[in-house]
Amino acid sequence: TFMKKRKVFYYSKDMQDDFGGVGVNHKPLKKGFVYIHKNIFYRFCSWFLFYLLAKPILTIYSRLFMGVKVEGKKNLKGLMKSKEGFLIYSNHVHMLDAFLLHIYVGFPKRTYIISHSDPINIPVVGKLVMLLGCLPLPTDLHDYRNFENAIKQRLDEGSCIAIYPEGTVWPYYANGTRPMKKTSFKYAASNNKPIVVVSETFKKRKVFKNAKPRMVIKISTPIYPEEHLSINENMENLYNKAMEIWNNTLLDGNNYSYYEYKLKEENEVKQK
Repeated sequence: TFMKKRKVFYYSKDMQDDFGGVGVNHKPLKKGFVYIHKNIFYRFCSWFLFYLLAKPILTIYSRLFMGVKVEGKKNLKGLMKSKEGFLIYSNHVHMLDAFLLHIYVGFPKRTYIISHSDPINIPVVGKLVMLLGCLPLPTDLHDYRNFENAIKQRLDEGSCIAIYPEGTVWPYYANGTRPMKKTSFKYAASNNKPIVVVSETFKKRKVFKNAKPRMVIKISTPIYPEEHLSINENMENLYNKAMEIWNNTLLDGNNYSYYEYKLKEENEVKQK
């Protein structure tokens, strides 16, 4: 049978490369950025865009063309019944995975994704991603309080906050995790909210074997901060528990590598 040659991505030693293809513009977020709009028309547009357009279109697309399968949604039954917000932590291995968390993990709750400011600075796209639930990281220290208040408000109203601690996209990467930012678990610890760990894995197709693999989204049971621990201790504890889950699910031998990732050799030369 004809075997398609695998695409190779060359990465730097720190593994901070972004292969997402959107382009990293590093433009700062404007000062005084508004995270939560109280305007009723804006809120209606956001609701309409997500529930009546984005969700049905992305559900059909992801099921038909990506073959998305979800394991462990039943683990969220208790959280869905309660009015409690929670945080979703996931590996970042697909251009559309941010939207898939809205549909397959957070739904029927709304999900807000913490991201770099890059998408916000793209004309038109920036407005759309904000309406769909983007929470861009502030570039101005004075706006950090507004950002943290927005996270707290969304969690308190029962919504989900999704975080990609790797920070960059590596499409179809299947060799475990890249460096996960431990400090990102402080959002859960400081707000005293439970977390759910999502593992995005891939499975080779039985038919159309050269096609991109099916994505399998694995959802953990909720993990709660512990009352007797400080914020920093809880951050550490939640991080360790999440890493244990990822190491088990991403490296269980069933995660299919569609692309190949190799360390840049010139990087090693520079180190000598």
